[in-house]
Amino acid sequence: MSFDYHMMIPPMALPSFDEMTPAQARVHFDWFTQQSGVRIDQLKRAYAHEVVSPSDLDESRDSLVPLWRWLARHAKERPLSQEEAEQRRSQLPQWVLEAGVTAGELSSPSLALAVDAGFYLARIFLKAYPDKVSWTLWERSGDQYYNRPVLVGFGAAPLLPHELLINAMWGVVHGRMDENRLAKIYDVWARKLERQE
Repeated sequence: MSFDYHMMIPPMALPSFDEMTPAQARVHFDWFTQQSGVRIDQLKRAYAHEVVSPSDLDESRDSLVPLWRWLARHAKERPLSQEEAEQRRSQLPQWVLEAGVTAGELSSPSLALAVDAGFYLARIFLKAYPDKVSWTLWERSGDQYYNRPVLVGFGAAPLLPHELLINAMWGVVHGRMDENRLAKIYDVWARKLERQE
């Protein structure tokens, strides 16, 4: 990437989500949600640095198509050392390996872009459905979303926009490219919102 892209790093040391105390989870939530504007601004600057039409990112549903085309170009896997790759493979069940799942991960720049694009996707939902969607700290212990900042308003399951973006970019790394992927993700979750009416 020709743009110097900075990863979002918490200013506090924190354990994993399932080990956080309620106070730690609240501190992380407050910090995380306050990063949205800064992260979206960086995403837009990087996009404008490389794309002819920076005005594409107008925070509309349709802007997700050019954004996704650009993000997909930056979906890269972090090279693992032979030792790392062997260790990760040893932790996966045989059926997972036979299914072709790898134990890799996105590169740091790809991961940073995915997280910031998650904030962008969240902003579109918050603008389009201001009375229905909000950030919240998920407090159901034992739940997979426990202690995480999530978007709610979609029914029983919350939305983790950053994880959706990470998974979609991981799909590109593995050859699954659909130019409308991000817009389709938006449409699926928008329909869940509309069913709540």
